Amino acid sequence: MSVLLLPRLSKPSVEEILSEGMLYAEAITEADLFETSKPFVTYAATGGSKVSDDDLFEFRHLMVNLAEKFGFPGRAKATRQKADFDSKAAAIIYTHPLLQTPEVLRDDVWAYMATVLLQDVALWRFQSFSINRFQGGIRNAFQRLWMRANCLDRGSESASRWELINQLSEDAFVAITERSSIASNKKLSLAIGEAWLRFYNGKQGLVNMEPIMRKAIILIRMKNLIQNIAQLNKQECEIFMDRIFAYAADKHLD
Repeated sequence: MSVLLLPRLSKPSVEEILSEGMLYAEAITEADLFETSKPFVTYAATGGSKVSDDDLFEFRHLMVNLAEKFGFPGRAKATRQKADFDSKAAAIIYTHPLLQTPEVLRDDVWAYMATVLLQDVALWRFQSFSINRFQGGIRNAFQRLWMRANCLDRGSESASRWELINQLSEDAFVAITERSSIASNKKLSLAIGEAWLRFYNGKQGLVNMEPIMRKAIILIRMKNLIQNIAQLNKQECEIFMDRIFAYAADKHLD
């Protein structure tokens, strides 16, 4: 089966596009930005077929329609509104047919998504400008959402497939997805996310999870150097994680 090739944008191209004023915020239309950016866009030379412009625009319009439900293009009214957009967008990004390709593992593909195809949505979502939200990487406006779905998807057979995406805090997402030793191991990522949720629910949410999560992640990473946590069976892993979170909470309260 032929691989679907997605447009790519290098870091220098991202910087040039943004510095040259090719911004939706400056009244450049969707079609104008799409066309004027084409000289900067590259594709893999061989090994697949290029995505069509129509398919790219279909995905763009789907994401724009979602953002409109949360106040786009006006200012998002609350942090919760942004979080709700992120959780819904993560599920769409991870499951959309356009992105069922190995190309999603490339930073320069996500640079194109944020800088060209969905630039106005990225600018709306992150009101204070940072080039990290446009260049590829763990802070990219949309790549970060794909990463959290990849780490915390319970699977299509689950009746509550996206509960972790909907419930975890931003700090918890960062703790899991921005550490390669955790994010690269889906079983470990899921186990941490599930333990976070169990602990949070067990305390009825009346607990400051941020310092507890940070302490727990440090302990988990240290333990994982000695013992491959992902090799534990489900019950053993749950007991292990619950003990880690309980210990981290006790240390936080000391």
